[in-house]
Amino acid sequence: MMPGQLGDAVEATALLEAMRQAHPTAHLTALVKRRLRPILWGLDSVDQVLSVRRRNRQRVKPRRNNHERVSLVRLGRRLSRGGFDTAIILPGSFKSAALAAVAGIPRRIGYEREGRGVILTERLVQRRHRGELIHVPVRDQYMGIARYLGAVPPSPSPKQRISPAARRRLDSTLTCHELYSDTPLALIDQSYFQQGQSQKIEAIAAATSQLQTQVGLKPLLVPNQLLSKASKLTLADHGTAIKVLPELGLDLHVYKALVERCAMVIADDVALLSLASAIGTPVITPSKRAGGHEFDEPVLIEEVNRVYASRAAVTVGGGV
Repeated sequence: MMPGQLGDAVEATALLEAMRQAHPTAHLTALVKRRLRPILWGLDSVDQVLSVRRRNRQRVKPRRNNHERVSLVRLGRRLSRGGFDTAIILPGSFKSAALAAVAGIPRRIGYEREGRGVILTERLVQRRHRGELIHVPVRDQYMGIARYLGAVPPSPSPKQRISPAARRRLDSTLTCHELYSDTPLALIDQSYFQQGQSQKIEAIAAATSQLQTQVGLKPLLVPNQLLSKASKLTLADHGTAIKVLPELGLDLHVYKALVERCAMVIADDVALLSLASAIGTPVITPSKRAGGHEFDEPVLIEEVNRVYASRAAVTVGGGV
């Protein structure tokens, strides 16, 4: 059972590869939300992909709890026809463990959370210090399950495959927005800039202008909220001919192709960083070891120049 967040789903592909290496003859099926299905496209580690479609919540809101129970039973019956003998439950919710039980899967493995230990047949416990959970990166949590099930080091890294059709659709979309195949792109996550909203737009405008004039990169902005007219005017006043990602109307297949197409990703969003890392696109992210989210435009431009020249992933402020 795959996690429901983009970044976590990308990290979980490392577990799938580890399980394939440890159990080459096993039939591995991934249950994933339909919107995240492109994450599993082309992966040799998976034999079958089952999708869960998210229903219209507004339509079922008056009887939401009853509807969720019915959906759980229906999906459980669907899974029961698959004859699965083991369920690796990566989501941390009670509902995901209950689904495996409803499906009649005899061996149910996952971390003990939210009181679901009574449903799991094999419970993994996260490390604690003085009663508090120790933070462990998501990939390390998943690889802990893989090692429990027989995987051996070294642990594989997350992987992504890009479909040729997605590349063709991306080229067509970019051409429509006057971004041609020979245009080097930089994908910029707005959350990288941690100032107040008005100062953030000023910082984005200044940085992206420098990227264009000094480095020659065309910026594509990933906003963490809709940009106001005032924000767009601020960008225009700085001479920033920037494209905003939602305006391109990309699905996840084409979004992956875009990340592959970019010369680099400048981001602080975990999902985008995980995706870029799995695809192999160089990333620049604020260093938590160098003062947190402090933004320094000269440092950014210096690192962009270095990464663009060397195509190596770095961390602004130190560390690789």
